[in-house]
Amino acid sequence: MVRLTYGCLFTVLLALVQFDRQSDSPSKTQAVGQTHSRTNAAFSIAPKSSNADQVDRSDKQSLAVACRCTKCASLLKVPSQQRAYWQTASSANFTVCCPSTNCATPVLQRCETVRATLIRQWLPDQKQDWGSKCYVVIHPQAASYIQAVGRAAGETSGCTTVKELNGKILSRRIDLRADRPNPLNRTLPHEMTHAVLAEVTAAHKLPRWADEGMALLADTQEKQLGHHADLQRALANRSQMRVPTLLVSQEYPAVDQMQLFYGQSSSLTRMLIEQGSHAQFLQFAQDASQHGYDQALRKHYQIQGVLELERRWLKVAGQQQVATVSQSPPSSGAISLVSTE
Repeated sequence: MVRLTYGCLFTVLLALVQFDRQSDSPSKTQAVGQTHSRTNAAFSIAPKSSNADQVDRSDKQSLAVACRCTKCASLLKVPSQQRAYWQTASSANFTVCCPSTNCATPVLQRCETVRATLIRQWLPDQKQDWGSKCYVVIHPQAASYIQAVGRAAGETSGCTTVKELNGKILSRRIDLRADRPNPLNRTLPHEMTHAVLAEVTAAHKLPRWADEGMALLADTQEKQLGHHADLQRALANRSQMRVPTLLVSQEYPAVDQMQLFYGQSSSLTRMLIEQGSHAQFLQFAQDASQHGYDQALRKHYQIQGVLELERRWLKVAGQQQVATVSQSPPSSGAISLVSTE
């Protein structure tokens, strides 16, 4: 996830790529580790016309269709025959915009289920609904997704954007690609973790490894096993990152180190959660960011500093079993996210 500040007024949180483990071709590997500063910030590229179905004169074969919800940031290009099938549905915490006649309500239910699961795990004392709804936009193809999140993130499967002012959440938004495999199970839980944890990260910047580590534990078991395998290969040839280096990194590593970063971050996060709880780890990450690791480790885990943490982690990392520590229940049944009519 990338944190970008615009004019010191608000922060945009962008979830990194979901690495596609099912790709057999290296050319299909998603562009991980890319940061991007969008010239069009969240909620700033709505159509000038109030007509949601304004015709794009430059292309008579398509329409520039805005999501039916007026606050949606996307200006979507979809075939004219499909425009009637765009739907929105709202609940206490979400508004879903979906390019299908039958997907908005099931997606909405899935969002509420995943949110509730993650809040119970990470923020058990939070009982109230969000003050403003999170917009969830399902993109039928890459073109509309790129238009919403920026070309530099065009190879990602999902993106979470949070707008905040002085530590207060103003808006949340999740963009998902429907042309990627099973986004409601493979991508949504990861992105929703970022949206849920924004309650904390808006006020206190979390360490990069912890921020991603928590979201990675919401990935499917298949993806977690892939990251675990990356880490095991690094451990076997002793090319893993030093823990002190990982802890103080403020930026994502180079692209060729990104999968190791994912594997090591999720492994260290898992180890500490298993010694306490999700909420305890989150408080540790906050304290480490504000007061330093040595003090936070002693307070929360009775570990006497970063070097002792590294020794303990190396003892267990090779035998660590991957379990979906914070995996949300999978969506049952198939949901058609793109209209075929």
